[in-house]
Amino acid sequence: MSWFPSLGALGGSSGAHIQAGPQTIRQLRTGTSRLIDAYPYDYAEILRASSPEGGWLAQPLVGAEKDARVIIIGAGMSGLLTARELLRAGLNVTLYERNQLEDIDADWHRYNYGRARSFVRKLQSDTVCELGAMRFPAKAKVTWEMFGDVLGEDTLLDLFPNPGIVPTILCKDGITYPWMSGSAQAPDLPAQFMTVSVDTRDAINAIEGGGTTILEVLALLEQPQLSSEEEKRIQDFWVSMIQRFDKLSLGDWIHEYVAEPKGWTPEQMSIFVNLGFGTGGMGSMFPMGFLEMLRIWLWDYLDEYALPPGVGVGTIAHRLLGKLMDEFGANGKNTFTLHERHEVQELGLFLTPDELSAKPGILVRDLKGQGIEGATLTPVHADYVVAAVPHTAMLTMMSLASELSYPRNGTRVEVPLDGKRYGFYSYFEKSWSTTYDSRIAPLKNAIARLNMMNASKSFYVMPQAPWAAGSVLADSWRRIDNSPIQCVLSEGWTRASYFIPTTSESQKGPVAALLSYTWSLDSNKARSVLDVAPSRENGTTAIPMFTENPNWFGPGYPKEWWRSYRASAAVLPYIQTVPHRVRTTEYFNSILGSNQSDSNAIGIDWQDQAGATGAFKLDAAGDFATSNALCNLYLFTQDPGFNVSERDRTYQKIFLSSDSASNYPGWCEGAFMSGMNAAIGVLANINQSKLKPEPAQLLQGNPLAAVNRLIPLKPYIRQV
Repeated sequence: MSWFPSLGALGGSSGAHIQAGPQTIRQLRTGTSRLIDAYPYDYAEILRASSPEGGWLAQPLVGAEKDARVIIIGAGMSGLLTARELLRAGLNVTLYERNQLEDIDADWHRYNYGRARSFVRKLQSDTVCELGAMRFPAKAKVTWEMFGDVLGEDTLLDLFPNPGIVPTILCKDGITYPWMSGSAQAPDLPAQFMTVSVDTRDAINAIEGGGTTILEVLALLEQPQLSSEEEKRIQDFWVSMIQRFDKLSLGDWIHEYVAEPKGWTPEQMSIFVNLGFGTGGMGSMFPMGFLEMLRIWLWDYLDEYALPPGVGVGTIAHRLLGKLMDEFGANGKNTFTLHERHEVQELGLFLTPDELSAKPGILVRDLKGQGIEGATLTPVHADYVVAAVPHTAMLTMMSLASELSYPRNGTRVEVPLDGKRYGFYSYFEKSWSTTYDSRIAPLKNAIARLNMMNASKSFYVMPQAPWAAGSVLADSWRRIDNSPIQCVLSEGWTRASYFIPTTSESQKGPVAALLSYTWSLDSNKARSVLDVAPSRENGTTAIPMFTENPNWFGPGYPKEWWRSYRASAAVLPYIQTVPHRVRTTEYFNSILGSNQSDSNAIGIDWQDQAGATGAFKLDAAGDFATSNALCNLYLFTQDPGFNVSERDRTYQKIFLSSDSASNYPGWCEGAFMSGMNAAIGVLANINQSKLKPEPAQLLQGNPLAAVNRLIPLKPYIRQV
């Protein structure tokens, strides 16, 4: 785990922030938040300029402009925002999604919108297990704009139970340390963790570049308007950071700039590796680029909020899609078509033999099809294609493994169009043009090398709060200032655990126990636990409550249940006033009795998920140029170098989206921003002159084009 989900309890990047309390979405939507790599642009302000009638257009599209057809691949947050904005502009949109978006049985209501994936356990209170995004920074203004449109501006949200925000236990070498910021009983981070915290914060905040400190830049990024001088200060600072730190990993930076100068002992390094500074172990994050960590620091994770009880990010995606279907689907304006369980296997273009005519297109398989006929790839062409999927999903979709991997059988898929035969060419199929060599070929390498973060979660839905009266754990559950422990950080394989109640903590309602949340290398360790065979410990079989029930070894207790059970055994002893006062087996026997099955365990390993093969993009050392190119790919629409041939011009009509094509490392905010880029790119290609001033800002260029030599992209020019 990384430290940044918990900066709120530590005063933010500056150390001086005072925690906010509950906020309405109306309050969270206010203010400005700029990303350092795209500092001229306030994305939330740009999104607010979109209206239900016409979206980002100042003038309506007419004639052939309005007839443009768009294919969007992926019904995650990026794809849904892109669809909304293009539908508002009056275009025809077809959305292809690999998953069944909604799956309901007697126990669970599953929402599968890309990585906006929420599984809701149907108990007396709906209990949400968030398999993807679960906490949303106050600074994520684009996210709050979108969430507000679905949930309503007056929805009141509470802080997410991050370490130190709620009663927390830190576990080191079998010793437990209580912590809750501002409490009477344990207000401060224990001293050994505080030393590591202060040393790291001081080292980062001492960084300066171009005559400006990191905290000064942080303040500039929060301003609603920037002068040309302020923009130059940010530019000079960040260019200096790129030149100094792009090739440096987080682990290298910690050793060179913190551990050695401060004379850290092996014990202090162990604290940082295993527990961060009270916020989660950092060791598995050492391969991450330090430049990426600076982005996060400048984003200044302060207060992070949870969604209302019973609502998940998948629920929000579901409601957003429902609104689009109602307005633009078959019973509305009839400009929106959705195809679930359709897997796009190739992305590219259809080209006539003389190469004088070309159109973007895909080859797609209907996963509901039966037999050999059902396995046939169907060619579909359009005027524009937006691939709103992570870059890992693009690897096969663009025949990235080999320039010769399509066509497999040596015969191209062909379609008749306007009396001509069009053959399909994969996106990265070699073209003998200078445009391909200078722009598309480097892009291939960018997608192939960009880092993807693994993540694993293991949930168990406790039917009632384990600390509430009536639970066998009630008397032994530790408290701080009479509030129950809700977060545990350990050096074991579970790493971070959160106990998230669906009702007031004083009531008996269900609790979504996220027993293990791990990233990167730690995720691989948690994944391995899934395959450990069920077993029964010796020595306690004479006392049924103290040993594993024979029923647990039956088919009603799958391996995900056993991972949750093992995670409970690793976490529950730390929470009790006396370790093992109530054995883990005793607790599970008390709630399960003689049940032949248990449906309360759920989990995910994102690296195993088809269509994702990872959780989210997080830059490794040396990834700046790669990431910057993908984020600004929509600027191909501004590049006259594509005017050489019709085939080259088609590349201006294919857009990459999702958080992989954003400057933001995380689940929702970056996905929304990249969806905005793609939608504005499509509209600009159709008729740029009809855009409102706010979205047209994004076409002013890439502010870091001068230091990104991977792909030539339009450099930013400030407009007065």
